[in-house]
Amino acid sequence: EVEAYIRNGSKNPINDVVVNLSFDGKSVAQRSSDIGAGETKSFLISAAPNKTGPIKACIEVESDIQEYDNKRFFGFNIPPKPRILVASENDNLFIKSALRSLEDTDKPVNLIFRSISQISSEDFNAYDAVILVDGGVSKNDYNRLSQYILEGGSVLAFADDKEQVNLADFLRSNGVGEIKQSKFSNIEPAAFGNIDREHPIFEGVFDEKAS
Repeated sequence: EVEAYIRNGSKNPINDVVVNLSFDGKSVAQRSSDIGAGETKSFLISAAPNKTGPIKACIEVESDIQEYDNKRFFGFNIPPKPRILVASENDNLFIKSALRSLEDTDKPVNLIFRSISQISSEDFNAYDAVILVDGGVSKNDYNRLSQYILEGGSVLAFADDKEQVNLADFLRSNGVGEIKQSKFSNIEPAAFGNIDREHPIFEGVFDEKAS
């Protein structure tokens, strides 16, 4: 969305002033409005870029007797779809369904699924994030993931009751702390002691009106 301020410097009102927005020389949206004498009016124009990478943009008003001030140029960059590596020992339909739903949003992602045994040959730096669905990750791969985090990478790891030692060492080395396995019953269910309700992952989960 672009907001352009157009000023009528004349002593007469101007009707149906057309403001055009273009990306890489192609018109993508227009707005029109009347502008009174000496008035400055705000025009909000929105358009969706059809590519990633740098985009040259221009706001232009229709021709008048002074052409030199009819255009304003600017630019912005649309990053490519994030690449996410999903590593799983088993074919987890729940995880796949949850992640596949991201492809239908206005912020699609590029999902690459690999088995745990295949990640040893993967270059983690080629991904924006790594998701470990279940256990079986080797100590060497955990060490590489630690280096990946140190260099700015993101890792989401799900605990697995079949493999605790390597995961515990990995979490400890990255400042997460100790983990332990606990079992709960209907009589004594699990409860959260503290929740960051403002975290994006909980968006829409809690009723804001509830106390």
